[in-house]
Amino acid sequence: MTTRRNVIASLLAATAWTGSARAQLGTRPLTIIVPYPPGGPGDMMARAISEGLGERMGRPVIVDYKPGGAGSIAASALMQQPPDGNTLLVAEMSVLCTNRLLYRKLQYDPMTDFTAVAPLPQMPAVLYVPFSSPVNSIADLVAASRVRSLNYATQGNGSVGHILGQLLATATGAQLNPIPYKGAAPAITDLLGGQVDFLFDGMGPGLQHVNTQKLKVIAVAGPKRLPQVPQAPTTAEAGAPAVSLTVWFGAVARAGTPTAMVQRLNQEISAVMALPRNMSRFGDLGFQFVNQSPADFQKFVVSESAKWGAFFKERNIVLE
Repeated sequence: MTTRRNVIASLLAATAWTGSARAQLGTRPLTIIVPYPPGGPGDMMARAISEGLGERMGRPVIVDYKPGGAGSIAASALMQQPPDGNTLLVAEMSVLCTNRLLYRKLQYDPMTDFTAVAPLPQMPAVLYVPFSSPVNSIADLVAASRVRSLNYATQGNGSVGHILGQLLATATGAQLNPIPYKGAAPAITDLLGGQVDFLFDGMGPGLQHVNTQKLKVIAVAGPKRLPQVPQAPTTAEAGAPAVSLTVWFGAVARAGTPTAMVQRLNQEISAVMALPRNMSRFGDLGFQFVNQSPADFQKFVVSESAKWGAFFKERNIVLE
């Protein structure tokens, strides 16, 4: 985790590149593949990167949405492109790490098919319910689930929302049914419409609906309360400390992309995310900024894989 001062320092260092170094990125359009439909946090980050890279590099940047298949559709699209750094995948931890631990027959392996490029802002997850719901706490939710099983939306099988729902069920004995969607945006749409009972997602995607009293946050699945919803206790304060997870995102390229190209992209993306408009846009939504080299980001992914692999094995959680 880095301070704003460190991130801005990275911006100033990246801005000092020579023209020849910048030229190594090429002149053809850059494509950013997103494994979710428009409207969610992955889309927000992809669009922020595309705007900034387009400005800094003077070349077209295309955002290409390929949702579905637990990220396999997007991964396949990446792997069909040459490993030259002109195609990136922007995704969250399920696509970049945990799906390989959950699915027996996943069509891609992020540990061998991807090259880590740059981490992106992280977000603590929160538990949303419709504003009209009588559920105002985790205790209320558990009690309601004993009257009837509750349906909760997820961003897809194996997603952060799915994992947190599993953690909540295990920790409390609540009777919960996951309903998978192709990303955060359609999941929030159905939560707003009352088709599902609750959703675990980041603070960013639902904040506008909290502010307009269409959704409410009853718990924060992180280590501390959030200034955007100060009344919402942490899951630890609510008696469920095991239900905690910070959602992380990253940009990756196809395995085999030249190291020099990966380094350049890392510095460019770090500089773009440090732009004042992005610091404000994501900071106001509760995102936490991260600045790592490609090697350090890869080490982080490996450590996350080990942590969640042990967790899923202990609980015998496997998806078809």
